[in-house]
Amino acid sequence: ASGTSTNDYTIVKITKDHATTSMGAIIGLDIDFDGTSGANARAMRIDSEQTTGTVVEIDADTLTSGTGVQIHGNSNSLAAGKLLDVSTSSTSTSAYTLVRIAKSTSNGDNSNAIVGLDIDWDMTSGTAGRAVRIVSVQTDGTIMEMTGDSLTSGKGLSITSTSDNFNDGNLLYVDWSGDSDNEQSVVHIKSSGTSAKLTSALKVEIA
Repeated sequence: ASGTSTNDYTIVKITKDHATTSMGAIIGLDIDFDGTSGANARAMRIDSEQTTGTVVEIDADTLTSGTGVQIHGNSNSLAAGKLLDVSTSSTSTSAYTLVRIAKSTSNGDNSNAIVGLDIDWDMTSGTAGRAVRIVSVQTDGTIMEMTGDSLTSGKGLSITSTSDNFNDGNLLYVDWSGDSDNEQSVVHIKSSGTSAKLTSALKVEIA
Protein backbone atom coordinates (compact mmCIF):
# COMPACT_ATOMS: atom_id res chain seq x y z
CA ALA A 1 0.00 0.00 0.00
CA SER A 2 1.36 3.41 -0.95
CA GLY A 3 -1.58 5.59 0.07
CA THR A 4 -1.12 8.64 2.32
CA SER A 5 -4.45 8.32 4.14
CA THR A 6 -4.33 8.67 7.94
CA ASN A 7 -7.78 7.11 8.42
CA ASP A 8 -8.15 3.65 10.00
CA TYR A 9 -7.65 0.88 7.44
CA THR A 10 -6.32 -2.66 7.13
CA ILE A 11 -4.14 -3.97 4.29
CA VAL A 12 -4.75 -7.69 4.93
CA LYS A 13 -7.44 -9.07 7.22
CA ILE A 14 -8.15 -12.73 7.99
CA THR A 15 -11.50 -13.29 9.71
CA LYS A 16 -13.36 -16.29 11.09
CA ASP A 17 -16.66 -14.89 12.32
CA HIS A 18 -18.10 -18.14 13.70
CA ALA A 19 -17.22 -19.13 17.28
CA THR A 20 -17.46 -22.90 16.82
CA THR A 21 -14.36 -25.03 16.37
CA SER A 22 -13.70 -28.74 16.19
CA MET A 23 -11.03 -31.15 17.38
CA GLY A 24 -9.25 -30.59 14.08
CA ALA A 25 -6.83 -27.68 13.58
CA ILE A 26 -8.57 -24.51 12.38
CA ILE A 27 -5.82 -22.02 11.58
CA GLY A 28 -6.04 -18.39 10.54
CA LEU A 29 -2.58 -18.26 8.91
CA ASP A 30 -0.41 -21.34 8.36
CA ILE A 31 3.17 -20.93 7.12
CA ASP A 32 4.95 -24.18 6.22
CA PHE A 33 8.51 -23.12 5.42
CA ASP A 34 10.83 -25.97 4.38
CA GLY A 35 14.01 -23.98 3.89
CA THR A 36 16.76 -25.78 5.84
CA SER A 37 19.74 -23.47 5.41
CA GLY A 38 20.61 -19.84 4.81
CA ALA A 39 21.26 -17.49 7.74
CA ASN A 40 19.38 -14.68 5.97
CA ALA A 41 16.23 -16.74 5.34
CA ARG A 42 13.05 -15.88 7.22
CA ALA A 43 9.71 -17.68 7.39
CA MET A 44 8.25 -14.36 8.49
CA ARG A 45 9.81 -10.90 8.64
CA ILE A 46 8.29 -7.62 9.74
CA ASP A 47 10.16 -4.42 8.85
CA SER A 48 8.45 -1.47 10.50
CA GLU A 49 9.47 2.20 10.45
CA GLN A 50 7.11 3.11 13.32
CA THR A 51 8.31 5.53 15.94
CA THR A 52 5.28 5.06 18.23
CA GLY A 53 2.45 2.56 18.43
CA THR A 54 2.92 -1.22 18.49
CA VAL A 55 4.63 -3.29 15.80
CA VAL A 56 3.01 -6.61 16.76
CA GLU A 57 -0.09 -6.93 18.95
CA ILE A 58 -1.72 -10.13 20.18
CA ASP A 59 -5.04 -9.83 22.02
CA ALA A 60 -6.15 -12.94 23.92
CA ASP A 61 -8.70 -11.45 26.30
CA THR A 62 -10.82 -14.62 26.57
CA LEU A 63 -7.94 -17.06 27.13
CA THR A 64 -8.48 -19.63 29.91
CA SER A 65 -6.32 -22.77 29.80
CA GLY A 66 -4.76 -22.05 26.42
CA THR A 67 -1.43 -20.39 25.52
CA GLY A 68 -0.96 -16.90 24.11
CA VAL A 69 2.35 -17.56 22.34
CA GLN A 70 4.01 -20.97 22.02
CA ILE A 71 7.51 -21.65 20.68
CA HIS A 72 8.60 -25.27 20.21
CA GLY A 73 12.11 -26.44 19.37
CA ASN A 74 12.67 -30.18 19.66
CA SER A 75 15.79 -30.37 17.50
CA ASN A 76 18.40 -32.77 18.87
CA SER A 77 21.02 -30.83 16.92
CA LEU A 78 20.52 -27.49 18.66
CA ALA A 79 23.93 -25.78 18.87
CA ALA A 80 24.36 -22.06 19.58
CA GLY A 81 20.74 -21.57 18.50
CA LYS A 82 18.07 -19.62 20.37
CA LEU A 83 14.34 -20.20 20.63
CA LEU A 84 13.85 -16.55 21.57
CA ASP A 85 16.39 -13.79 20.99
CA VAL A 86 15.75 -10.22 22.16
CA SER A 87 18.58 -7.76 21.55
CA THR A 88 19.31 -4.10 20.85
CA SER A 89 22.36 -2.19 19.68
CA SER A 90 20.80 1.19 20.47
CA THR A 91 23.09 3.91 21.85
CA SER A 92 20.18 5.80 23.40
CA THR A 93 20.64 6.88 27.03
CA SER A 94 16.91 7.45 27.56
CA ALA A 95 15.05 5.09 29.89
CA TYR A 96 13.83 1.95 28.11
CA THR A 97 13.18 -1.74 28.76
CA LEU A 98 14.10 -4.74 26.59
CA VAL A 99 11.60 -7.19 28.13
CA ARG A 100 8.75 -6.27 30.46
CA ILE A 101 6.41 -8.66 32.29
CA ALA A 102 3.53 -6.90 34.03
CA LYS A 103 0.40 -7.89 35.95
CA SER A 104 -1.71 -4.76 36.36
CA THR A 105 -4.26 -6.17 38.83
CA SER A 106 -3.65 -6.82 42.54
CA ASN A 107 -5.62 -10.08 42.91
CA GLY A 108 -3.81 -13.21 44.11
CA ASP A 109 -4.58 -16.54 45.75
CA ASN A 110 -3.12 -18.54 48.66
CA SER A 111 -3.44 -21.87 46.83
CA ASN A 112 -3.14 -21.10 43.11
CA ALA A 113 0.27 -19.81 42.09
CA ILE A 114 0.21 -16.72 39.87
CA VAL A 115 3.77 -16.41 38.58
CA GLY A 116 5.43 -13.60 36.64
CA LEU A 117 8.25 -15.73 35.21
CA ASP A 118 8.29 -19.52 35.61
CA ILE A 119 11.41 -21.45 34.54
CA ASP A 120 11.10 -25.26 34.63
CA TRP A 121 14.62 -26.55 33.95
CA ASP A 122 14.98 -30.34 33.78
CA MET A 123 18.73 -30.56 33.14
CA THR A 124 20.14 -32.96 35.76
CA SER A 125 23.87 -32.86 35.00
CA GLY A 126 26.47 -30.63 33.42
CA THR A 127 28.37 -28.16 35.61
CA ALA A 128 28.31 -25.55 32.82
CA GLY A 129 24.49 -25.52 32.75
CA ARG A 130 22.55 -22.56 34.12
CA ALA A 131 18.80 -22.09 34.55
CA VAL A 132 19.48 -18.34 34.76
CA ARG A 133 22.65 -16.48 33.82
CA ILE A 134 23.29 -12.74 33.82
CA VAL A 135 26.52 -11.37 32.35
CA SER A 136 26.90 -7.63 32.84
CA VAL A 137 29.81 -5.29 32.08
CA GLN A 138 28.43 -2.50 34.28
CA THR A 139 30.99 -0.57 36.31
CA ASP A 140 28.41 1.12 38.54
CA GLY A 141 24.65 0.94 39.00
CA THR A 142 22.94 -2.29 40.04
CA ILE A 143 23.03 -5.58 38.10
CA MET A 144 19.95 -7.07 39.77
CA GLU A 145 17.40 -5.16 41.82
CA MET A 146 14.37 -6.40 43.75
CA THR A 147 11.99 -3.97 45.42
CA GLY A 148 9.32 -5.20 47.86
CA ASP A 149 8.08 -2.03 49.53
CA SER A 150 4.69 -3.56 50.43
CA LEU A 151 6.07 -6.77 51.98
CA THR A 152 4.64 -7.80 55.35
CA SER A 153 4.83 -11.52 56.23
CA GLY A 154 6.21 -12.65 52.88
CA LYS A 155 9.80 -13.22 51.73
CA GLY A 156 11.92 -11.06 49.48
CA LEU A 157 13.99 -14.03 48.29
CA SER A 158 13.39 -17.70 49.05
CA ILE A 159 15.90 -20.47 48.23
CA THR A 160 14.82 -23.97 49.23
CA SER A 161 15.96 -27.54 48.64
CA THR A 162 14.67 -30.93 49.79
CA SER A 163 17.59 -32.91 48.34
CA ASP A 164 18.59 -35.94 50.41
CA ASN A 165 21.85 -36.21 48.43
CA PHE A 166 23.27 -32.77 49.19
CA ASN A 167 27.06 -33.19 49.07
CA ASP A 168 29.51 -30.28 48.97
CA GLY A 169 26.85 -28.06 47.37
CA ASN A 170 25.74 -24.54 48.26
CA LEU A 171 22.26 -23.04 48.31
CA LEU A 172 23.89 -19.61 48.25
CA TYR A 173 27.44 -19.07 46.98
CA VAL A 174 29.15 -15.68 46.78
CA ASP A 175 32.70 -15.50 45.39
CA TRP A 176 34.99 -12.55 44.69
CA SER A 177 38.39 -13.29 43.16
CA GLY A 178 39.59 -9.76 42.40
CA ASP A 179 42.94 -8.32 43.50
CA SER A 180 41.80 -4.83 44.48
CA ASP A 181 43.09 -3.53 47.83
CA ASN A 182 40.33 -0.89 48.00
CA GLU A 183 37.74 -1.02 50.74
CA GLN A 184 34.75 -3.13 49.70
CA SER A 185 32.27 -5.70 51.01
CA VAL A 186 31.61 -9.09 49.45
CA VAL A 187 28.27 -9.24 51.29
CA HIS A 188 26.63 -6.17 52.85
CA ILE A 189 23.50 -6.53 54.99
CA LYS A 190 21.99 -3.27 56.18
CA SER A 191 18.94 -2.49 58.29
CA SER A 192 18.35 1.27 58.38
CA GLY A 193 14.92 1.38 60.08
CA THR A 194 15.15 3.66 63.12
CA SER A 195 12.28 2.01 65.02
CA ALA A 196 12.94 -1.63 64.02
CA LYS A 197 14.22 -2.65 67.46
CA LEU A 198 13.31 -6.35 67.05
CA THR A 199 14.87 -6.69 63.62
CA SER A 200 17.84 -9.01 63.11
CA ALA A 201 20.25 -8.18 60.30
CA LEU A 202 21.10 -11.87 59.91
CA LYS A 203 19.31 -14.81 61.52
CA VAL A 204 20.76 -18.30 61.32
CA GLU A 205 18.48 -21.14 62.46
CA ILE A 206 19.51 -24.81 62.43
CA ALA A 207 16.65 -27.17 63.24
